[in-house]
Amino acid sequence: KILDSTSEEFYIISLETFRYLYTNSTALSNLALEQEEIFLKHPYEIKEGMSKEEFFKLIDPLLKDEVERLEFECLHKRKDGMLYPVQLLYTKMEWNGMPVILSVGRNVAEKKYTENLIKEKQELLSSVFDLVQVGICILDREGNIKEYNQKFKTIFSENEDVNFKSFHQFAGLSGTRKKRFYHLLFTKDTMSNKKPLKVKTLKGNNIWIDIKATSITYSDGRKYRLLAIIDVSQQKISERNIKNLLNVEQSSRKMLSTIINASPDWIYIKDLEFRYLRVNDSFARDMHLNPDDILGRSDIQIGFHENIVFGDDEREIKGFREEDLEVLKGKTIHNSSVEVIDKNGKVRIFDTYKYPLFSDEQVIGIVGISRDITERRKEEERVKDLLKKEIALNEFKSRFIRMVSHEFRTPLTTIMNSSHLIKSYGNRLDDEKKEKYFKYIEDAIHNLIGLLDDVILINQSEEDSLNNHPVEMKPVNTIQDIIEKLEISYKTHQILFSVEGDRKTVYSLDDSLFRIIVQNLITNAIKYSPGKKSIEVYLELDKDDILIQVKDYGIGIPQKEYDSLFKSFFRASNVKNISGIGLGLNIVKSCVEKMKGKIWFESKENEGTIFYINIPAYSILL
Repeated sequence: KILDSTSEEFYIISLETFRYLYTNSTALSNLALEQEEIFLKHPYEIKEGMSKEEFFKLIDPLLKDEVERLEFECLHKRKDGMLYPVQLLYTKMEWNGMPVILSVGRNVAEKKYTENLIKEKQELLSSVFDLVQVGICILDREGNIKEYNQKFKTIFSENEDVNFKSFHQFAGLSGTRKKRFYHLLFTKDTMSNKKPLKVKTLKGNNIWIDIKATSITYSDGRKYRLLAIIDVSQQKISERNIKNLLNVEQSSRKMLSTIINASPDWIYIKDLEFRYLRVNDSFARDMHLNPDDILGRSDIQIGFHENIVFGDDEREIKGFREEDLEVLKGKTIHNSSVEVIDKNGKVRIFDTYKYPLFSDEQVIGIVGISRDITERRKEEERVKDLLKKEIALNEFKSRFIRMVSHEFRTPLTTIMNSSHLIKSYGNRLDDEKKEKYFKYIEDAIHNLIGLLDDVILINQSEEDSLNNHPVEMKPVNTIQDIIEKLEISYKTHQILFSVEGDRKTVYSLDDSLFRIIVQNLITNAIKYSPGKKSIEVYLELDKDDILIQVKDYGIGIPQKEYDSLFKSFFRASNVKNISGIGLGLNIVKSCVEKMKGKIWFESKENEGTIFYINIPAYSILL
């Protein structure tokens, strides 16, 4: 049942028919197959792009015992035609007295997690003997050693590099003693020495060992003896006999325990009263408790619910607490987003599956597996944000190219036409007409410079590279300087400037950003005020901030377009043939925000608009 609750795929393949004899529920779920369906298939039939010949060629080294295990990656094909990558580990073994291939598969979509599990599985399978603190060797009937593990080598050679050939070679067995030992070893299916056996190591040191032996049959039909040897020289013989009985049940439990505790996921089992019967090391560690302090206690008793992050919806809280009840009804529950506060106060997100634990078709408990997907969620959100930014940037670039290409064409055409007239007919033009054409060229150049300045500013704004460098400056002087220059360029409009407060007050402000804000607002007011209507600029100086108002009596802004006014490239529907690229107010807003200020406006269509700018600043006493 625990294997059915893991994320790995387990298969047992007959070496006689090469059909599946067993699959766990994970494999069936991943393949979207029923048990009866997969039993009718050969392994190569669920592998995309692999023929029967290719499959047998691939596993041929394993079948010929040229390798003990075979690892490879392939694509598994679901019943619905979908494919998913899987890494498979094949090894031969006996199952219910039959030679079979044990296949362990892992979905490799989540690469980092899969690599860790694969590494653990490889280490487990490649050093199966070395995982136990027991010397293990396999002997033929003549006492020749077929295989031995690292612990066996450590016991008898004390880590010297020795090539062991026969058991009696180093165990000090000869003559009658040797014959009796091998007679007992091969006349019974199992053997256990009644008392520790005294032998010598290759260095001549005496040690006491316990030997357990059992009969095993290889796939080729030959019988061998598996010896489990324990060095009991430094321990009580009776304790070692009890703790190190070698049998299939103990080995299976140890293997499962190793797998469970090696997993970074939370794995736990609850009884019908929701009390914990088993937890793995990861769960206990994250709960800041010893496993023994958790067993027999409920979530509330170990304080687990105090760490769960619930929303304000009472149904969410009730639903989470009723999950265990649903599992006890035989249902599998999947909660893809359980938020838990860790010991450092950070919220971690877990993807949780809960399965009913059955015995004789009766639910006897709950098996839970929770995987920390915090980093994966962060990465998903980061990718979503990057995608949104990329889409916005592409849209921005397209609109920018279209708009700027259009706006650059007019002043460039003016420059080209005026220069052509001066060049071709300069000797026929009087000074007044020449001055007029030079003025056209000068105005067009100013327009181009203004467009380029806007381009630079909007690029800095998009890249968040606008800088705020406060300097000592007088807002009154800066605004007056802007107005004087604009009145030269726009002689049709009168700009009225009024100040409330001490006109000589010096503030710490970024003069460049301040100029961009004021100049854009006044220029817009002039541009969208046809005729000779006046523009009113009001400045209010306070100790900790300043307020700027720019008022015009122009075309105004349609109310339905208020929300879009500060967007890049937005132009109101009533601007008609007035030139512009729709960046001015977006630039102003970016500059105001960079100075930690606020901008808002009031407007009525065909009556005019007032823009308000409030900028925090502190005055400097000189």
